[in-house]
Amino acid sequence: MIQAVDAWYVRLPSGRVLRAKGKLVRRYLKAGKLPKGTHVRRSPDEEWLALEWTQEFADALKAMAKAKSETPLRSLPPAPPKAQRPGSVAAHLDPVRLPTIGISGIAQELLAALDNTFTRSKMLVAGAACLAGGVVVALLQNGARAFAEEGSTWWWLAGAILVALLGFGACALITRMTYIEVSRLRPSRWHEARAGIAAQTLRLALAVVLVAGTMLLTVALLRWFPRWLLETEAMNWSPATRENLAGMTAAVALVFEVALWPIVAFTLLLAPLLAVEECSLAGALVAWWRLIHRHSSRAFAYQALAIAVGAVISLPFVLPVYAVWLGTPAEGPLVAPVQSALTLLISVAAAPFCAYLFVANVFIYLNLRYEYSLRR
Repeated sequence: MIQAVDAWYVRLPSGRVLRAKGKLVRRYLKAGKLPKGTHVRRSPDEEWLALEWTQEFADALKAMAKAKSETPLRSLPPAPPKAQRPGSVAAHLDPVRLPTIGISGIAQELLAALDNTFTRSKMLVAGAACLAGGVVVALLQNGARAFAEEGSTWWWLAGAILVALLGFGACALITRMTYIEVSRLRPSRWHEARAGIAAQTLRLALAVVLVAGTMLLTVALLRWFPRWLLETEAMNWSPATRENLAGMTAAVALVFEVALWPIVAFTLLLAPLLAVEECSLAGALVAWWRLIHRHSSRAFAYQALAIAVGAVISLPFVLPVYAVWLGTPAEGPLVAPVQSALTLLISVAAAPFCAYLFVANVFIYLNLRYEYSLRR
């Protein structure tokens, strides 16, 4: 892990772990925004230390205590109201409440991610990326055959690469914006979110391509091997033996293929891992595999519920497009422009779903990597 010189891990009394620079921790200490019982450490390999035991923050604590002792009682702020009922998003974000475990805790994290998704900046990024991808697909639908009838496959391949890069860029940007807001407890700024986004997008694209390529190669081998057993003549087996062996192999391969497909959803955790840990491509893949291997069941539950929530919030945007699609002409001169318009509408309707998945996986990663591991 590549750590900044002044980077600290801050564990709140609730168990939530944040990452911030030392000067930011000192600023929150002086402002009295860090609750009593907060611990810090520089790397995950070190032990947690109380703030008063840390040389870097002891003077800030003394200054805060001195300021409190010199403050008149009449100028003290009123006592805060009691915490809201458990189960609300506000209670989840309250640093003095203990986190909820089990399915209710997972739902609470996903609801907090939903509250964090529908902001102007994130929806603008997701909408612009989806609209640009829809424009590319619409142009390919209308212009690929006109440019090159025989080479239209290459046009579609180039378009798929461009759409994928747009998706990776939007994912990296929204992920970084979300992590800045969660770790620094304030809205992110554009210059902070854009810093190093090109390199992060490239690393994310390479990581997903490596994982997805390995998975597709494995699926192709699983589908090819039973057919090879039926057609090969290298072994002096009877046709009945080859058929029985190919049938058993095909059944086992089907089970393995079903077990491999959740990896597609697990690749969404690569974006927050690269944004939080700031590690190399090889280090990110190793850390991602260890995280999935250690928390496979909980990660599956998280991703399944996140996809379900994303599908539900997308229904108000998708259903009108579907209703319009039912009345479109099937043939004639109006098919091409109507199809292009529908492609753009579908791409824009998919923006809330994509934005929510990107934001939710930041919450999922932080919970699996820090909070849930600490509770275990």
